[in-house]
Amino acid sequence: MEAQLSRLAKSLLECEDLAQSQVLAAACAEEVTGAHLAVAAHRNPETSLLQGPDGAPPPDEPDALSLAVLHAGKEVGRIVAYGVPRERASEARQLLERVASLFALAVVRQRAEEALRKSERMARMLLESMHEGVWALDRDQRAIFANERLAAMLGYTVPELLALSPADVLDPLQRQKALERMQEHRLGLAASADYELRRKDGALLPVHMNASPILDESGGFEGLVCTAADLSERRLMERELRGNQARFEALYELSRLTASTEAQTAAFTLREALRLTESSGGVLFFVDPAGERLTPMASSAGQAAGAGRGAPPSFACGDDSPWGRLYAFASPLILNDAASFTAQLPPGHPPVKRFLGVPALDGDRPAAILGLTGKARDYTDDDGLHVALLMDGMWRIVRGRRDEARIRASLREKEALLREVHHRVKNNLQVVCSLLDMAGRRLPDPDARRSMEEVRAKVLAMSLVHAQLHGGNAAQSDAGRGVDLERYVRALFRQLREIYSGNMSLTVSVLLGGLTLGLDQAAPLGLALNEILANAFKHGRRDGQEGRVRLRAWREEDGAVRIQVRDDGPGLPEGLAPERAASLGLKLMFGLVRNQLGGTLALVSAATGVCADIRFRPNIAE
Repeated sequence: MEAQLSRLAKSLLECEDLAQSQVLAAACAEEVTGAHLAVAAHRNPETSLLQGPDGAPPPDEPDALSLAVLHAGKEVGRIVAYGVPRERASEARQLLERVASLFALAVVRQRAEEALRKSERMARMLLESMHEGVWALDRDQRAIFANERLAAMLGYTVPELLALSPADVLDPLQRQKALERMQEHRLGLAASADYELRRKDGALLPVHMNASPILDESGGFEGLVCTAADLSERRLMERELRGNQARFEALYELSRLTASTEAQTAAFTLREALRLTESSGGVLFFVDPAGERLTPMASSAGQAAGAGRGAPPSFACGDDSPWGRLYAFASPLILNDAASFTAQLPPGHPPVKRFLGVPALDGDRPAAILGLTGKARDYTDDDGLHVALLMDGMWRIVRGRRDEARIRASLREKEALLREVHHRVKNNLQVVCSLLDMAGRRLPDPDARRSMEEVRAKVLAMSLVHAQLHGGNAAQSDAGRGVDLERYVRALFRQLREIYSGNMSLTVSVLLGGLTLGLDQAAPLGLALNEILANAFKHGRRDGQEGRVRLRAWREEDGAVRIQVRDDGPGLPEGLAPERAASLGLKLMFGLVRNQLGGTLALVSAATGVCADIRFRPNIAE
């Protein structure tokens, strides 16, 4: 019996299959108890049901010898023996208990091993599903595990990677750094750092490595688990971000060059293009107005056109040089093997290995061309984009300044022509005034002479407007664009005083703060004031008295202009309604103020004299 139980114990210890263990335990139970049939069943931990080797529960018979299989007080199965002789029942039970104890150990061990295998499978699935690479090392830095992600990152297969050590994939410049970190890990410290790992194809892969030590129960170092995150995409994004920031800074600084010359703007553009593309040399050309030659405006040595012996030469727009091709195709040109263009370069030109050319377009025609060379790596489309935006910003500034210069020149020409027109009109009106004066002196009738004087005064009022528009008031009217209203009112008052006033007492108060009127309001206002002042000078005195005329002009809070003229005369004839009077002078005054000035005119007559009040909103000359 003991030999049979020993064989069972050994067999169960070597068996890894639960069903096979059940068969072995049942066979031993039959042999030691003398039963004609025995079944070793385990209790399923998920369903709590008994299951034999075939998955079915053991048959339920009243005379069967059934014994629970216990481990740590918990039933893990049951052994049932059928057909045990009654005379051997007591002995059979004792032997069956020993079989059950061996079977219990086998069930528990195999369940634990299955749970461990399941846990390992889940852990491996978890490690394989990670986005980061995982590498496990033992205490001697030998690889004991590597997931598929790490193998794919480095271009190896998993078996190839397990045959390598960290020193085999680390960049030589970073091995000393890794050795220093390993000493920290052996002390139980976790750490992280950025490294560059060498791929199977020789390329360097930037990674962020997290390393955590594996410690035994006593805290001794057992190994290391490392996770590696690929930084290639992040490095690319950071590089693009730095490039965009540098480009925006260059464009911002370019927009601030408001007072620079074209050569200074070109030099700044070239300098920023060299910085953005990491080039060592370059030339920026402007296309001449005829579109025939490329004139250098700036070079990498800071030379402009004609700036000494080392200045870059000019090129014909239609030649076979890279610059000629740029002009012909009007699009960026990238040549990372420029050997074919060596023959087209002028004598003494430095050798060109790589070339980047970008035009600045004015419409669909190149207006400027920038050529760069000397980059250690190949030029890319991003380099072309950076330079194209920079060139576009430069040409917008240059074109805007040229357009502004042309507009200013055209404006000066038109202002000169306008001043000449006003000058000729003034001279013609002066001739008319002189003719009227000569004709009036020969008239024998005093009334006819006064009428001629009135006409001459009106012509002088219009002449005064053109006199101020022509140069005499250039400081205030900005080269003939308008009439300074305060200056004009004072001049008109002095002019009419010389004609009409005699020995009258005159007072002038004009507070218009440099208000400038356009010609469309200055002429009708002058004629209206001429009529009002002429009437005041002629009728603004009583018999035997000197008379007095007061003129006040100011601007109200809402921007309207008020002009008042008062006299000390006897006032208007009784019953006269000024707005309906048949007098040509009154009709002229009301018509000019209302229809051409868009204002109001009030004539108030009292015992102390007449007050004429003009109010209108000025159209300020631009």
